[in-house]
Amino acid sequence: MDGIKLIPRVDFAFKLIFEQNKDLLMSLINAVVSEKDQVKDIEVRNPYTRKETTYEKFAVLDIKAQATNGTYYNIEVQVTDDLHYDKRSLYYWAKVYSEQLIAGAGYSDLKKTIGIHVLNFSLLEEEKYHNEFHVMNVDNGNRFSDMLELHYIELPKVPEEKQHIVNGLDRWSAFLARAERYTAATLPDELSGDPVIKKAMEVFETTRLDEIERNTYEGRLKWLRDESSALETKYLQGKAEGKAEGKAEGKAEIAKAMKLAGIPVAQIAEITGLSVEAIEGK
Repeated sequence: MDGIKLIPRVDFAFKLIFEQNKDLLMSLINAVVSEKDQVKDIEVRNPYTRKETTYEKFAVLDIKAQATNGTYYNIEVQVTDDLHYDKRSLYYWAKVYSEQLIAGAGYSDLKKTIGIHVLNFSLLEEEKYHNEFHVMNVDNGNRFSDMLELHYIELPKVPEEKQHIVNGLDRWSAFLARAERYTAATLPDELSGDPVIKKAMEVFETTRLDEIERNTYEGRLKWLRDESSALETKYLQGKAEGKAEGKAEGKAEIAKAMKLAGIPVAQIAEITGLSVEAIEGK
């Protein structure tokens, strides 16, 4: 079928591409985790199948993988705001960790489990776009166990300025946050200089979907556009009721959802009344 440029923040596209390109998956993981948790090879434990439904999130976990040293990784992409994502991400970690015992292993056989969550919204009251969490002693900061490790990458907080792109995680985060703005030919130097990022751009731009995959991807985009429409309706209702505080917030949420859904910036500006510059910064 004709090719369409995939948006990496759409969970279906993310899962499809990163599972089929282990070098990209390992590069992303290694950009996030510490030196001691770097992976040299990895096995996906919940591979994508084409039997998944179109409108629902087709797997409880986006990507579940295990490195050769035994460490488990759960990589999630969340495209829309979720008030309870803190609880959800802990559930995902617990699911991967606890399922290791299903085969009859003992507690001593449990392996470290790392959750990596790429969010298209702001979840934490932190300024940095990347935050890492462990179980600590609140009195002295000593780590209780290294078995639980959670990373949150909040894409709206990724700086636009080129001087802030200094390491692998900065490059991956900038790519995930803004990939739809570029092509392989127009990728900025600070990103194209990294051969893995350059390959990722080429893969997302040139991957061809079969009919089932295309329907699934377009179904996810349709769902996102429906979410955008619902937000727009809510905003217009608030406007009609004269709720000034809700109007400004509503415009920003509508713009973010529409931009993610691939709606042209000029059209978003016309609908919301926001400037193109303000929308590009969402």
